[in-house]
Amino acid sequence: MKHLITLMAAAFLATASLHASAQAEEAERETILPNEEELQRLGELAGEMFRRFAEEAEPMAERLRGLMEDLDAYEAPEIMPNGDIIIRRKPDADPAEVPETEEEGIAL
Repeated sequence: MKHLITLMAAAFLATASLHASAQAEEAERETILPNEEELQRLGELAGEMFRRFAEEAEPMAERLRGLMEDLDAYEAPEIMPNGDIIIRRKPDADPAEVPETEEEGIAL
C-alpha cells in the first residue's frame, strides 16, 4: 500500500510537470512581438517624451548651473560641535554675487 501511494504521488507530479511545461510552451507561442510600424511609433513617442522633458528641465538646469557657479564664492561647509552647519563666504568673493532676496538665494 505504501508503495502504491508513492507511485501515485510520483505519477501525479510527473503529470503536473508535463501539463505546466505544455502551458509554458503554448504561452511562448502566443507571445505577440511588435511589428516594424509599432516599433517606429514607440520610437516617436519616446522621442516626444524626451523632447518635452528637455523643454521642462531646461530652466531648472540653467538655475542649477547658476547655483553651481555661485558655489565658488563659498568656503567648504563646517560642522559645529552642536550640529550646526556653517557655510562662510570667501573673503575675496565678489559682493555683487550676494543674493538680494531669499527668492534669488537658496532657501532651506
